[in-house]
Amino acid sequence: MRKKILLSAAAMVLGLATLTGCGTKLTANSLTLELGDSVPDDILEYVTVSSGDSEDVLANATLSTEDINNMSVGQYTATVTYGKQTVEVNVEVTDTVAPVLEAKDESFAVGDVITVEDLVDIDDYNDVTGVFIDEDGNEQDTITAEEGMTVTVRVTDASDNSSELEVSPEVNDIAQLYGTWESTFDLSGMIEEELGSEFAGFHEEFDITLLMDFNEDGTFKMYADEDTLTDSFNNYIESLAVFGTELIYTQFTAEGYSRKEINSVFKQEYGMGIEEYMLSELQKSVDIKELVESIETTGVYEVEGNKLYMDEFAISSYSYDLFTIEGDVLTIDASEEVDSVDILEEFSYPYVFNRVQ
Repeated sequence: MRKKILLSAAAMVLGLATLTGCGTKLTANSLTLELGDSVPDDILEYVTVSSGDSEDVLANATLSTEDINNMSVGQYTATVTYGKQTVEVNVEVTDTVAPVLEAKDESFAVGDVITVEDLVDIDDYNDVTGVFIDEDGNEQDTITAEEGMTVTVRVTDASDNSSELEVSPEVNDIAQLYGTWESTFDLSGMIEEELGSEFAGFHEEFDITLLMDFNEDGTFKMYADEDTLTDSFNNYIESLAVFGTELIYTQFTAEGYSRKEINSVFKQEYGMGIEEYMLSELQKSVDIKELVESIETTGVYEVEGNKLYMDEFAISSYSYDLFTIEGDVLTIDASEEVDSVDILEEFSYPYVFNRVQ
């Protein structure tokens, strides 16, 4: 009887041991995380199980990682509790990855002071410092923009991991923009569209010369060459009067009138011939001086690399055009990044201007 009681007691103890995990020993692992990595939630990454009861450990053990800051290098402690066992696990967060550098799509004007943050995007979870390295290996916090420059950027994080990147930023000399530029635009297409289908087949160039003054004080002026505009207008309406006269002849001769009869009626009614009458009416339709005044625009401008910001009142950082200067040719084109405001309404990019010597 005594032996039977002892065996029953032993069985009970073994059962309790199984229920409480006393028969399974947990040993702490050594865990290392890279800065920024996710903190594991798998208990078996933190401890080694002495028996084959891993499934029971996973089902019944608890894991505490509240002490771990995966965004800061240092030594931390995770706690695993299984039955009456509590195991503290050392977790080290290290930083062995160098910063990732990517050149920004930025442009500058000659003389601009440039920082590392102006030139590159930096991807790193740690605190970083950036410097420029000159040809002699000396470090500089800033550089001054020059045309055709190539610079070396070095970025080092708080764990002393460093990366270098060679960058060739776009730099334009704003002084190249100073002065007067001119471009000729043909307005005939716009005018002929307004004339309508009755004048289909008529074409005569109507050129307007626009000038742009870019001053050193950051102001600009756009205006029309009045003499050129006057000559173009007179030539255009003379051709239009001839074309219109032929239209009238065609219309009335189709109704049985002769040209002589048509001319006679016009002279009696208006005191002049058809072509002379039409020319007189067209001359009255446009006041050249008023047109020139309406075209004139003044404002302010700024240059940032190849970006040209212009406005009548105040510069907006969201509205700009792109410009290039090659010799005595200035090309102004639309930006692909933002909706740029047309400098000249009803005209398409790019605008090409020539320097006025």
